[in-house]
Amino acid sequence: MKFYWFGDSWVFGDELSINDRNTQVFAKIISDHFQAECINLSICGSSINSLTHEFIKIASTIDPKKDIVFFGLTSNIRISIFDEIGLKNILPSGYDKHNLHPHTKEWYKYFDSSMQRVYNYDCNTNLLYLLCKELGIQCYFYNIFTTVDLGVFDYIPLENWLIPKNKCIAEYILPVIDIKNQGLIVDDCPEITSEQWNEQKVYVDKYIKPCYCHPNIAGHKKIAEELIKCLNNRTKQTYNTNAE
Repeated sequence: MKFYWFGDSWVFGDELSINDRNTQVFAKIISDHFQAECINLSICGSSINSLTHEFIKIASTIDPKKDIVFFGLTSNIRISIFDEIGLKNILPSGYDKHNLHPHTKEWYKYFDSSMQRVYNYDCNTNLLYLLCKELGIQCYFYNIFTTVDLGVFDYIPLENWLIPKNKCIAEYILPVIDIKNQGLIVDDCPEITSEQWNEQKVYVDKYIKPCYCHPNIAGHKKIAEELIKCLNNRTKQTYNTNAE
């Protein structure tokens, strides 16, 4: 049995040492718990639609009888588009410039909008679900550090959301999530009150530091513990449904 993991730098284990990245990332912990081989295909700085691109590459190698696919959904402010060379990232300022499309600034100036982001999110998540359904592959979705409440359309059944669509795994390790700017609140800032920061700082010190904006080993362990509970609940629900 293999667990295939798609996602961004959180799933990859960015800011951890190479050894810890191979052993302590939540994807690996969860896979080990269920005695499954961990196939981590996450990419730092990835977008929602890059998941579709990466999944299609290897979909035919997945065994629908044994394997499970997990799609970790990053901020929908990110997008990837093709140029003459291949798929390029379009990311907000402040992100790593690796594989960045040369017209990133123009994208955010002329084309980016909240509706466009939701549309791109829905198109790709629904396509991934329907592809898996067609291939008979069991798949689960979860948001990483942002949430999506409203959508244009959604064909994904509730049982295929590992956690609710309007939740994200960052909520397991941080009490305050930055929905407006779609980033992580790891420093005191005007967007939160002093009381909120005093609470947030405790969790940042415990689950983020010494990393800057990614879970540390304790953070990955906490996320893994919570997602294992969710996965066990999904298994029970499937068993009960089949029994009926």
